[in-house]
Amino acid sequence: MNNTDAMHLDTIPTEIILIILTSLDFSGIKSLSCVNRQLRHFCIPLLFQQVEFQFSKEGLKNLSHFNRSNISPYVRCFRYSVPDIIRPEKDITDFQYFKSKIFTPEDYVNQQIRDCDLSPDSGNGSSYFWIYTKISRVCREQRLILENHTDLHALTHAFKVLPSEFEFSLGFSDSIDDLLHQWQVPALEMRENTFKHHALVVTRALSNAKDSRLHPITLRLSNFSLFWGHEWNCLNTRMLATPLQQLFCHMKEVILEGDYRYFPLEAISSATPSLRQLIFCCITVSHVALGTFLDTNRLTLRCIGFCNVQLVGESGIIGPYELSTFLDLLRPGIPKAHCCGRNQRMLWLL
Repeated sequence: MNNTDAMHLDTIPTEIILIILTSLDFSGIKSLSCVNRQLRHFCIPLLFQQVEFQFSKEGLKNLSHFNRSNISPYVRCFRYSVPDIIRPEKDITDFQYFKSKIFTPEDYVNQQIRDCDLSPDSGNGSSYFWIYTKISRVCREQRLILENHTDLHALTHAFKVLPSEFEFSLGFSDSIDDLLHQWQVPALEMRENTFKHHALVVTRALSNAKDSRLHPITLRLSNFSLFWGHEWNCLNTRMLATPLQQLFCHMKEVILEGDYRYFPLEAISSATPSLRQLIFCCITVSHVALGTFLDTNRLTLRCIGFCNVQLVGESGIIGPYELSTFLDLLRPGIPKAHCCGRNQRMLWLL
């Protein structure tokens, strides 16, 4: 676009510009914002409605830059992506200890052979030393973040400058790094400590920013879940209880979503976090824990929704019909506000 075209755009009425913006995707709006200052003024509120930052040295550095910028008033959804935390062992960054106790060269060779057998054409070019270097670097980064409370300070500042109402999305990833996900390094990550740490940090940051009229009315938890049958489910749900209860107490609406993994609802089934609305999406939960939670929160919970949810009972997976029957028995006369059988979307007003 030349200068003449930009000058013509300056003469377009505001109403027309807004109509144009509604017809563009994100990349189109981003390109239009580069034309001139006037168009950038219209584009910025749309470009920064959703922002995402990661728990990493670079991610928290970007969050600090965001905190000092003037774009925070436009944010409607703030996403914080967190990986598993590596075990805090000093020896884990020592190469001799790593290759003898963490991930031996024999493990590396066996996985290479297995991958070649499964997919001969895949070809994995990552060297053994590259894996060690990558893990060591991430481990050192995480250790500094935890020791200096960098994540807590950055999130506290962010919550102070964000609008008074917004959606906070806390997303848990499966691996410390996408490139390392294919390498099954045993006993490296601490899933239970990961959940506990991030939930407590977010809760403390919300509490610290409370004086700034902060009201994140919606919390979206993504992949905060476990595989059904994992030994950790029964062993450590108690250590999740306090972090989850404290986090939920700051919210009026919670959306739990995942890739059909098991969400440990038992950890909060007897708690009363004063939620108004609870939505389950693509996760698996225990029907016993769900029943206990609904019964405990019957005075405050006004709406509960399900979208492609699997309830696990004594007889296995419970389908949409059984779910409806289960809720009707638990709370007779519950009005069903919306039901779409094809997508198994259901919403009950309690």
